Amino acid sequence: MTTKPDISDNEHWSAEAEQALDPVMRRAIDWFTVLSDGQAGAETIAAHRRWIAADPHHAEAYRKAEILWAGTAQMHRMQKRKTTRRMNRRNFGKLLLLAAFGAGSYGVMKTTAPDFQTASGERRLVALADGSQIHMSGGTALSVKITETQRNIILHHGEAYFSVARGQAPFTVQAASGRVTALGTKFNIALLNDLAEVLVTEHAVRIDYAAQSVTLQRGQKLTYEKQQISAPLPADDQIDLSWLEGRLVFIDKPLSDIVQVLNRWSAEQLILMDSSLAQRPVTLVVNIQDIDTVLTQLTQTLPIKARHIPLWGTLIYSA
Repeated sequence: MTTKPDISDNEHWSAEAEQALDPVMRRAIDWFTVLSDGQAGAETIAAHRRWIAADPHHAEAYRKAEILWAGTAQMHRMQKRKTTRRMNRRNFGKLLLLAAFGAGSYGVMKTTAPDFQTASGERRLVALADGSQIHMSGGTALSVKITETQRNIILHHGEAYFSVARGQAPFTVQAASGRVTALGTKFNIALLNDLAEVLVTEHAVRIDYAAQSVTLQRGQKLTYEKQQISAPLPADDQIDLSWLEGRLVFIDKPLSDIVQVLNRWSAEQLILMDSSLAQRPVTLVVNIQDIDTVLTQLTQTLPIKARHIPLWGTLIYSA
């Protein structure tokens, strides 16, 4: 016998999903669902305006909530058929927004679409007009502009390996507020939030970031973030570039970094809910074609428990 889900399950789902959101985005969704039914009073509207004016990030987050809501219009039309008296319009609207964020709809908000993009788990080889090639990992987006005087790439997010053809125009990649210029080379750039890691496998690159300039040689890697460039370290292609061979290899990496990389390759998004887990060092080897088994590997080797939230992902807690 099939039973209907209790609305309290949806409310619990909403509460856990909200925990995984950025606090500003969570507040923006709260404001949107309060104001969207047209019943807010003057004091509430005034408070909302004060919140918007307090920080530019507030206005941007609210704009994203509005755009995402427009994109879920078809789901919203199902409200009369799917909701009950125990689930009002505000609660339903919040569930839609949270579900859309969890399912990855955030990407539709970009004002400028990237020229090339891969879905989670997808790899793609891009051949540029100048003869250069770009290997894109899963969950990666980039834009390309090639003219007679410049070859400029923007890595919006994800990871890519660049094989640069010889040419008169400089070849540069903008990533995480930094600029990487090829000096006749092959190199890799991986983004983790605001951190960029650059690795060179042939010749050299010049990295310009925060008024600093560093030349990185073959066999070296470094990172930059928070206005600082790290010292170059020896690179290990078998580990750092294992994704090109269909594997993901992590040696004593923080679990939070591992989760970000795994989410580029798996349709099942993992979300750390316990900050104490974030910096826990983990060693893990995963075949990309078997990425669906990674959660089992993690739960067998770490003191964690997992809870799957439909349309959102899997929340990971300390056991």
